[in-house]
Amino acid sequence: MMNGQYVVPGDAQTEPAIESWMIEHAHGGTIIVVRTVEGDTCEYYLSMVERVSLADRRVVTREFGAFHCNGRKFDHPNSDTRMLIPTDDVLKAAILGEVWFALEKLDFNRKLSEDEKELAAKLSTSGLTTSPLE
Repeated sequence: MMNGQYVVPGDAQTEPAIESWMIEHAHGGTIIVVRTVEGDTCEYYLSMVERVSLADRRVVTREFGAFHCNGRKFDHPNSDTRMLIPTDDVLKAAILGEVWFALEKLDFNRKLSEDEKELAAKLSTSGLTTSPLE
């Protein structure tokens, strides 16, 4: 947060909101966004939910493994890698391969993986939306 405003996509998403959305909407095939942070560098990735276990509140993604429903990594809960609700701002950041450094969007974008390109193509046929994406 900067000057009371959220500047990094997904920064306003809270753990309770992520957990509520995941429990209500996530299932195998749902497209979500994973944000990774290393130092001051923040990147966004498209990922697909493989399965959800409500018994242990776990969401398993194809590329990033297991997360708690609240967005934290299952095996490393203090990690800066987070699963996010696929809202328009984080979807845009992931689809464009945006890279943020010190709360500023950089002028270059990372290349999407082949899996991400397929997920982006699925999104382009359904349009960007904050509703569950499959």
